[in-house]
Amino acid sequence: MMLSLCSSLLLVTSQSDSCTAKLSLNSNLIPFSTTNLSCDSVWSSQKFILRYAQTTPGTWSFILSAPDNNAYISVGFSSNGRMVGTSAIAGWVNSGGPGVVKQYYLGGTGSGDCPPDQGELTLVKESMMIISQSSNLYMVFQINTTAQPKTQLIYAVGPKNRLPSSSSSGGYYLPQHKDTVSTSINYVNGN
Repeated sequence: MMLSLCSSLLLVTSQSDSCTAKLSLNSNLIPFSTTNLSCDSVWSSQKFILRYAQTTPGTWSFILSAPDNNAYISVGFSSNGRMVGTSAIAGWVNSGGPGVVKQYYLGGTGSGDCPPDQGELTLVKESMMIISQSSNLYMVFQINTTAQPKTQLIYAVGPKNRLPSSSSSGGYYLPQHKDTVSTSINYVNGN
């Protein structure tokens, strides 16, 4: 009986997100409706799930979820499927502190080549947040655009236990990612 109870507790605390599961985030925190978002498993080996929709004319809303491995998660919107030249959103939760979500311009392959708070995306600042819940991270953001967002998406996960920290210049520079993948998405029909 005790073994069964322990196994059940482990299952509850290590649940991963999926497109078949109902999104159960506190809707009071999210500045847009999450009920009609399309959902795609975009990187199965890292368990990345992307939810998205055009929620108002000119505004696209996104929720990227991944296991909370004490690392940053990110998604970049690329014109050619490559990292360099891409604008990306990265988020993480500091231990015992607040979550951080920032835009980065990926200008090269080194950490210093990817400055924070730069990029081509027109973000709705009030929508940018990251939530740690049920062993998952949920990065929430909105993009204002007159057309669909770029369809070549690049995902990355940072090294475990190595979160970005504030530098002497005041910016949060990302350590080199642990893994990355490039995919394409069809916003109308899904992946």
